[in-house]
Amino acid sequence: MTSRQILETAFSLHRSGQLTEAEAAYRSVLDLDPDDISALMMSGIILVDRGEAEPAEQMFRHVVTLDPAHPMALHNLGRLIQAKGQDRAAVDLFEQAALGKPDLAPIFNDWAVSLNRLGQRELALEQLDRAVELDPDYGVAHDNRGMVLYDLRQFDAAAQAHFVALAKTPVHLTTERIAILLHLSFAAYEIQELAAAERACRAILELVPGNADAMDQLAKVLDRLLRDEEATQLRNQLARSQGLVIGGSADPKATILILGGVGAGHVPTRYLFDPDYFATLSLTLLSPDQPDAPLGNVTLGQLARADVIFNSLGEVEMDGGQIGALKTLSATLGKPVLNPPEIVARTGRDHVQDLFGGIDGLVVPQTRWADRAEVARLTGAEKWLVRPGGAHGGKDLALIDTPTAAADYLAKV
Repeated sequence: MTSRQILETAFSLHRSGQLTEAEAAYRSVLDLDPDDISALMMSGIILVDRGEAEPAEQMFRHVVTLDPAHPMALHNLGRLIQAKGQDRAAVDLFEQAALGKPDLAPIFNDWAVSLNRLGQRELALEQLDRAVELDPDYGVAHDNRGMVLYDLRQFDAAAQAHFVALAKTPVHLTTERIAILLHLSFAAYEIQELAAAERACRAILELVPGNADAMDQLAKVLDRLLRDEEATQLRNQLARSQGLVIGGSADPKATILILGGVGAGHVPTRYLFDPDYFATLSLTLLSPDQPDAPLGNVTLGQLARADVIFNSLGEVEMDGGQIGALKTLSATLGKPVLNPPEIVARTGRDHVQDLFGGIDGLVVPQTRWADRAEVARLTGAEKWLVRPGGAHGGKDLALIDTPTAAADYLAKV
């Protein structure tokens, strides 16, 4: 058989889903002609589908060497480079691919993903607009468009884009629909469409009971709906199902037990412990009212191999009752404790005057706790800044300067 005849056979096998046989046929073509672009491209696509990114990348690079303007090779190579986090290089490849294939919507979609990750959101939105113009039924592009709009803080438009994405995505594409529903819940939450946010999370949980991202987001929605008990119960369920999470080095210099708590405010630890040097055991302590608190199904024996304990309960204003349990557990295990809870206890906002009031040139406001009834009585004779305990970054921070402002604030927070 000639190289062309073998290639036609390979195409037929590929179309019928006989990928092993098709790959063997493509290899036969390449044995006869190592520069056959069609065989290189199709072999690379099979390798991508099989999760073998490195050999696939070599295939596409070979094609680009033979034909520097080959749009499909440039696009596929860009996607592989993008998956490795090399977005600047990926953008260049997508831009070149678009020159040769200006009518292919996925190129513009993928181009936008890298642009957004690089912070070039307006440009990303332009590429996504182009993608959905080329293919109005392209659900993934509509979803990505919503994500860019969300990053631009255009939350209403983001929610609408996610609604469109959901309508354009077939029901059998479960993974894609779960991602869209989660993104929709994020956007709906920001515009106070809490019923829609809750429905989106519960739709995910119908598809995949126990989905951690949906449970976490649903708990936040329930918080905003003032359904605190439901939110806490959900977080306990999530913590119990996650149990002890093991990460980091397989051959560590030390093992760190990171303790958190349901409903608590946590110190971000992602950049604190180098995973090449340390192993981590992460555990979220259950609420004290749970019958299996604080450890759930985790045993003391599983925790005993830690060399040191890191207390991630860094927000004293959001103690759900686990700080006491953490102290007891730490004493039982007899390990050194980093970020000791008794020191964290001094960092509440109501202590800022004591901590910082004596520093020259620093204006430190008087700060104290108030319950909802006291906020409701604020008349506006004096101006107050109000926010919930544990809130950061200006979230739910408001100036109360009239009785109406106080009522409006309490109605939504």
